[in-house]
Amino acid sequence: MKLNHVSIVFPTNDLVTVNAKFDTATYLAVYDVSAKSAEFLHAAQFDTDSPADQQLQERCAVTDGSSILFTFGQLSGLAAFHMVNHKVFAIKISAPEPIDTLIERTQEMMQSHPPLWLQRALNHQEGSKSEAKV
Repeated sequence: MKLNHVSIVFPTNDLVTVNAKFDTATYLAVYDVSAKSAEFLHAAQFDTDSPADQQLQERCAVTDGSSILFTFGQLSGLAAFHMVNHKVFAIKISAPEPIDTLIERTQEMMQSHPPLWLQRALNHQEGSKSEAKV
């Protein structure tokens, strides 16, 4: 059975727009996205007064089980290392964009011919779900 959805993480300061770097966002919003629907799963809020290494560990934990991370700006070296090791595809956007717009674009790609990175994300999500069932 092929799953047709992915879990996507969006760094945001307002829960509406991807307008922050992964390392400094106030929130990480997590959505489950299929070709025809999107469901908000949860948002993790971060205390910016915590030590940087603790914040990074907490932020990376939110991405576990997800396949895609949209981020405004570069990832730090440690965050990028975590994404690669956990097969989370990080996509850098150059200007702030509404989360809804990014979801719609992803859905359009899912409905037509998904690019290779999205095919891999879909396959990764499928593998994560089958491992969870065991």
